[in-house]
Amino acid sequence: MTENANADHDTIQRTRDSLGRCIECGTFVDRFYELFTAASPKVGELFRGTDFERQKRMLKDSLYGMLVAAGTTQGPAHDELERLAEFHRNIGVTHDMFTVWLNALIAAAREHDTHFTDELENDWRASLSGPIELMAPTP
Repeated sequence: MTENANADHDTIQRTRDSLGRCIECGTFVDRFYELFTAASPKVGELFRGTDFERQKRMLKDSLYGMLVAAGTTQGPAHDELERLAEFHRNIGVTHDMFTVWLNALIAAAREHDTHFTDELENDWRASLSGPIELMAPTP
């Protein structure tokens, strides 16, 4: 597999470790969705009528999948990310919404990972920038 220029293996691993600590808290995903849906009326509208129990499970799976795909430009994880990208494009998710998504995700991580630092924030941004760019290219 070809490495993505946005993040190296160690950066992605630190982000995975941080995500694991966040998920262990039990309230990370709920807090993320509170922040995310409150951040933009467009985002809140997209989630109206959503089955959030299902959505929360899908988010956890997607986050880990994005981190697996983060270091690649091909392979099964990358293919799955492309399918996820197509879904998000079809429902009208824009690059700006992914910026809001990432900021809410990092804010929730900062609240839930006791080891969170500014350097770790940079790791999250670097690790997820490639997958986000694939899912919603910069206009």
